[in-house]
Amino acid sequence: MGEIELQTKTLPSPITIVGCGPGSPEAITLAGLRAIEDAAVVVGAPRLLECFAPPDAAQVPVGVDVETALAAIARHLPEGKVVVLVTGDPGISSLARPVLRRFGRHACKVIPGISAVQAAFASLGLDWLDARLISAHGRMPDITVDELVRYDKIAVLAGTQPAMQWAARVAEALPHFEMYVCRDLTLPAQQVQLTSADEIRQMPAAGRIILIFVKKGILS
Repeated sequence: MGEIELQTKTLPSPITIVGCGPGSPEAITLAGLRAIEDAAVVVGAPRLLECFAPPDAAQVPVGVDVETALAAIARHLPEGKVVVLVTGDPGISSLARPVLRRFGRHACKVIPGISAVQAAFASLGLDWLDARLISAHGRMPDITVDELVRYDKIAVLAGTQPAMQWAARVAEALPHFEMYVCRDLTLPAQQVQLTSADEIRQMPAAGRIILIFVKKGILS
């Protein structure tokens, strides 16, 4: 009896998570755009839907409530391919994690995007291979200054007022570091400037702020 060749068919993922970059429509990858073009349903923040959703796809706007977003995705799965739009890169502080947890990795395809962290370091002409990434969204980081002094570069996702106050305290505790505020990266209003603890305390919080701490001398 001859050998029987078994072939397995890979089923398409019903959910595709697309990283849309830090803000500019020019910062999304070609793979991400192609995935969105094939979507039957596009789920995401209103700003992302306005930028990227094709006119013939159903659009499902979601806010900050994660459970509501997950319920919306589940509700629309029978309609065909669902694309979930997330800002930046899905691998850094995004809706991707709860989506993967809820529906399983086998049901999801993830297309990476450019993160605001990447854009921030690029704006300073720095690599970020050895940087410490910290998210101060939602709750304050559970990390001490003694831990932070081990690094030459630190990136803080700081979109809230408590996060800005926390970063100001860190800046005071790390006098041998320079701190740069990176705002609205890749957008026409992009700002990247050297700042101080006092200035950070007075600065209004915004969702698109990355703070970069760099040990003095590295940018010389």
